[in-house]
Amino acid sequence: MVKFVVSDKTRRIIYVVLKIVFVIILLAIVVTILIIAKRRGGRGQNVMEVFLDDRFKQVDPEEKPFDNEYSKHYSSQKDIILIELKQIPEQYNIPSLKHFRSYNPSTFTIYEPDLLYRSIESIDPSRYGGENVGTLRRRLHEFTNLPFYVYRMCNFCQCPGKKLQWDKQNRELTLSKTIIQNPLGELFIITHDELSKKKCERGCEDARPFIHNDRLYLVCNSTSGENCRREMIIMGFDLLEFLSLPFEPKFAEKTIDAGNHDIESRIGYDLKNNGKINRKYIREVRPLTIEKLIYEDSRDQKNWMPVILRDSGNLKSNRYNDDLNRETIHFVYSINPHIILRYDDNKLTVVAETSNSWLPDNLRGGSQIIWAKKWHKRSKPITSKSDSQETSGYWSEDLLVGLIHTRDGDQAYTTYIYAFGTSYPYKVKYITNGFIFGDKKSHSKKIQFASGLARIVTNGIPYFHITYGENDCTSKLCIMREEIAMGALLPVEQFKSSK
Repeated sequence: MVKFVVSDKTRRIIYVVLKIVFVIILLAIVVTILIIAKRRGGRGQNVMEVFLDDRFKQVDPEEKPFDNEYSKHYSSQKDIILIELKQIPEQYNIPSLKHFRSYNPSTFTIYEPDLLYRSIESIDPSRYGGENVGTLRRRLHEFTNLPFYVYRMCNFCQCPGKKLQWDKQNRELTLSKTIIQNPLGELFIITHDELSKKKCERGCEDARPFIHNDRLYLVCNSTSGENCRREMIIMGFDLLEFLSLPFEPKFAEKTIDAGNHDIESRIGYDLKNNGKINRKYIREVRPLTIEKLIYEDSRDQKNWMPVILRDSGNLKSNRYNDDLNRETIHFVYSINPHIILRYDDNKLTVVAETSNSWLPDNLRGGSQIIWAKKWHKRSKPITSKSDSQETSGYWSEDLLVGLIHTRDGDQAYTTYIYAFGTSYPYKVKYITNGFIFGDKKSHSKKIQFASGLARIVTNGIPYFHITYGENDCTSKLCIMREEIAMGALLPVEQFKSSK
C-alpha cells in the first residue's frame, strides 16, 4: 500500500484554496439573493431605477409587430417595455382625420369570463344563420384578456415641427374626437350631439373607459359649462357593438370597409367564408345614454377616475342601505383630500372624504382604478387554516390602484402609482416614488399624461398596461410587471422621506 504524505505547506495551500472557494460560493449566494430581491420589486422598489437598468426596453416603433404578440415576446424578457403606438391616420384611410393626432390614450380589457359568456349567449342565431354563429362565438373569445385602446383624436398638437396651434380667439376651431380600437384593429368613431358651448373647444376630451353591468362607459370632459368651463360627461354603450362588429345587421349601415386601400392591413373576419381576411373596419357609434356629472360647478372639472365599488352602508344618506353589496359606479374626485363620489340615478353623492398629512395637495387624477393584490412577507408563523391558504411565507392585501401625477408648470409631469383600501373610508394607503417614462436618453421632465390602466396576464404573468400621451403629440404604451408596480408601493407615511 502506498502512503501519501502531505506536507504542512501543502495543507496550508489546500486550506487557503478551500477558504477562497467558500468565500466565492458565499458571495455568489448573496448576489443571487440580491438579484432575485431586485427582480421581485422588493419593498419600496423605485420604479425609476427599473427604467434606468437592463430590465427595461424601449421598443423602436418600426420594430413593433402589428398584433398583440409583441407584448408576449418582449415582456417575457424585460420587466418594463415601452412602445410608441402608431398614429390612427397612419393605420386607416380616414380623410376627415388626416390632419388629426391621436394622443392621451386609455385602455381596458374584458377579463371576466362571465361577461364574455353573456355577450356570446346574447347572439341571436336567427340573425346570422346557424353556420355563422359558431364563427362569431369563436371570434368573441379572441377578445379575452387583450387590450382595447381609447384615443383622443385632436386637430391641436404640440409635435416638434408640425404644431397645430390652439387659437385663443377662435377656440371653436379646436376639435377632439374619441376613437376606440379593438384587439382586431377594428375602429369605432364615437359620435354624439355637440356638447360644448358656442365659441368653445368642441368634442369630449381624454375619455376613460370602464365596464359595468355589461355596458361600456366612457367618462370625458367637455367645455359645456358657462364661459367654456369644463364639465364631466358620462356615456353608456352596448358592449356587444364593439365585439360583434361588421356582421351585426343592425350595425351594418354604419360600417365602412377600409381594407382595400393601400395601407397596412389588420386581420378581420368574413362570416360568409368562415375565415380570416384582410380588412380594416370603421364604424360610427352613438352612445345609448349621455349625462353630465355635476359637482362643484364653479370650477373646471377634469380627470375624474372611475371605479366600481360595492355599497358599504356608510353613505351620508341612508336611502341605499337596503342595497348593500350592490356594485355601483363611483369616481375618485380628488386625491388629497381623497374624495369618493357615488353615481346612481344620475346623481352624485359624497360617500367618503379622508385627508393625509403625508401626501402633497397637488396630486392630480389620471387613469381608471383597478383591483390588484400587494404581497407582504409574513412576520409571524401561520396559525390558522385560513392563513395557510395564502402563499407560504406571504400574505396578500386587496387594493384599488390607479395612476396619478403632479405638474410643475405646463410642461413637466411626474407620474405616481397609488393605492387605497377596498372598503370604507377608502383611505389612501400606498404610493410609489415619482417616475418619468423612458430611458436615460429621454429622461427629462415633459408632458406625460397617464390616462389608462389595465391588468393583462401574459404567459401566466400579470402585467399592468399603462397608456399615456406625451407632449400632446404621441400615444405610448408601458407594459410593467405587476410585481414591480405593487412592490414599489410605499406606505404613505414614508412618502416624504422617499421623495
